[in-house]
Amino acid sequence: MSDTQDWTTMTAEQLIARGHKPVAIQHTEKEGWQEVSEQTAKPRVEIRDWSIIDNRLHGYVDNHPTLGNAGFVRTSPIVRANVTTGVVQTQNTLYVLVGDGVKLTATSGSRFSVTAAVNTLKAAMKTDGDIAWGWHCNIAMAFYDAAGDTLNKHRISNEGAARFMRNAFDVDVTQFPEYQALVKGWALLEAGGHLKGHQSIAEMVSTHTSVWREALAHMLTNKAYDRAYVEHEIKALADIEAACKVEVAAQPPVGNSASVAAIQFALDADEGMTWLRLWNQGEFESCRREWPEAPDECYIGADQFFTPKPE
Repeated sequence: MSDTQDWTTMTAEQLIARGHKPVAIQHTEKEGWQEVSEQTAKPRVEIRDWSIIDNRLHGYVDNHPTLGNAGFVRTSPIVRANVTTGVVQTQNTLYVLVGDGVKLTATSGSRFSVTAAVNTLKAAMKTDGDIAWGWHCNIAMAFYDAAGDTLNKHRISNEGAARFMRNAFDVDVTQFPEYQALVKGWALLEAGGHLKGHQSIAEMVSTHTSVWREALAHMLTNKAYDRAYVEHEIKALADIEAACKVEVAAQPPVGNSASVAAIQFALDADEGMTWLRLWNQGEFESCRREWPEAPDECYIGADQFFTPKPE
């Protein structure tokens, strides 16, 4: 046997005769030697959900002798691959391909199938929630932009994106905390979104009575208006203000006004979903630094250290 014989063509008996201990032996009459060890002392690692991109192996490993339980890895460049056995040698490690993935052939080289690519993407999404949520948000915003003036389009867009993520990638983003925060916001908006963040009509009206009073007082100085009528309206406004105060005082305290304001701001702001995600995680300083236009109502009650801007 020639000393230059390639290790991938050796039989188990030839390897053992040369003093190399094989890592595994699957010997049949038809297929012969199915797995071999590298002639150097490279470690052997099984890799699953794998693909080959730019002559590097990508996939998931456990018990890597150097990286430990690293999860997803991108290997060093591939040196050679046994197209029959699915054994790939990189500069540092000998990898054994496990399960579905790229099916190497003599002509395909480092090409990979569409199915393998999708499987790799699905595996990455299931492992890294940030990747999955990023895809979800981009899909939802595409739906949102196309929805025009559709009622409740924010909720509908996210529900459609969640359905796509589940059908295409088998990822249920509705269980993500970011999605749960959206669900709570939709409920608040649909229950009282017309109140613009206020708990009741009385509370909403009470914030404007002083302005109306000033306007009516100005009308008294203008001879173009019927003075008796304006005086009647001033008295009616006083009755309205008193009634609002009684109703507002009787309202139970709530802690969701900031949530409503946050959802409303996120709907219209640039990169609003990114802002809402930071807000939901309590990264209020980042929210205020990157989105200074966000109203104080987004933070009152949500951020215990927040001090409203002076009027």
